[in-house]
Amino acid sequence: MPTASERADEEVEAWTELAEHWAGHEVSERAVLVFFDPRQDLDGRAKRWGHDLAGPALSHIAIFAAGLASAESAAWQRGDRDVATRAFEERRHLVGDRIIHWAVPWLEANEASDDRDFLLDIGDEMRVAPRLAGHEGRRLEGEDSYGPLFLQVPLEEWLRSLLSGVVLMTEPDNPAEVYRAAAARWSVLAGEHPGSEELWHDLSERAKATAKRLSTV
Repeated sequence: MPTASERADEEVEAWTELAEHWAGHEVSERAVLVFFDPRQDLDGRAKRWGHDLAGPALSHIAIFAAGLASAESAAWQRGDRDVATRAFEERRHLVGDRIIHWAVPWLEANEASDDRDFLLDIGDEMRVAPRLAGHEGRRLEGEDSYGPLFLQVPLEEWLRSLLSGVVLMTEPDNPAEVYRAAAARWSVLAGEHPGSEELWHDLSERAKATAKRLSTV
């Protein structure tokens, strides 16, 4: 059975590979969600750890995650439990808040199944977004794990965002059917990955709502 330091080292390697796969590709949370810019939050997280974050792209955030895993491993090796725990928790929040919710749908849309599965497995291990009974006190009224359920924007703009329920790589002939299929796919993913179940459940509900909206256009 691997030690905590060895498990962290395995993550360093996996995050580094993810960064290498998408180096030079500018895909980011802002590009996928459209209506939210995470840069200030990312910069604050990086500053706490003295990390020079090159940008908000997936490859840059993966390098940051690798650095946190490396810091955890080194801390375990020198017996500094406090730093090791903080490095793990920072990485867990980074995955849950700034990576998995948008990167998994984008990777799926680009058929990058190995990288998608790595993030899903990490999400299960870290339990970044399990679905708990009831939302009272956890979400503001009219919001889910992705934020506000409704934005006053034209339908065309809404479809450009993952907030609609899916990442569209091309303009489909029958968008309502695409969203219905996506809703079913997210529902299956929610059942398969309890560590991030809430995200995929909410994305499924969003896709259903968008399909219904498209059917009335």
